[in-house]
Amino acid sequence: MKSKIFGIGLPRTGTQSLTQAMRKLGFVSGHCLSPNQWNKIDHFDFVCDSPVPSRFIDLDRIYPGSKFILTTRNVNDWLSSCRTFFIDKRPPERIKEKWFLDYRVEIFGTAKFDAKLFEETYYKHNERVRKYFLESNSRLLILDITKGEGWVKLIDFLGLSID
Repeated sequence: MKSKIFGIGLPRTGTQSLTQAMRKLGFVSGHCLSPNQWNKIDHFDFVCDSPVPSRFIDLDRIYPGSKFILTTRNVNDWLSSCRTFFIDKRPPERIKEKWFLDYRVEIFGTAKFDAKLFEETYYKHNERVRKYFLESNSRLLILDITKGEGWVKLIDFLGLSID
């Protein structure tokens, strides 16, 4: 299998911005794939957001040699963004796509926003990623887009040059 690049940060950690950046760099990119798109994952060079974070170990086995980008942000800001998104913009009762709710349950253990559970998930996920890539940290980039980290770190990690 051809190696890929996976964004494995949890939703609301800058995954949309990362997807836009990857597209600007010329990568065929997918963000929050529906099950139909997920079945065509080989079409993409880069994929991130749901359900990628919860499946990164399997993806590493399926696509050996791939690179992974963990997007992070201040946990309180992240919780605030999740609260707004999961309660105001996309509450479970307004979501028609069952797969979207299934992804929430897969990642967070619930379809509804629960600050305590989300915070626990955030820390556990990031720690799990760091431990998994401890031996092969050259394949992992940790990026906090909200702190202005971006192009330079991303370009360097991907082995690209800015012309």
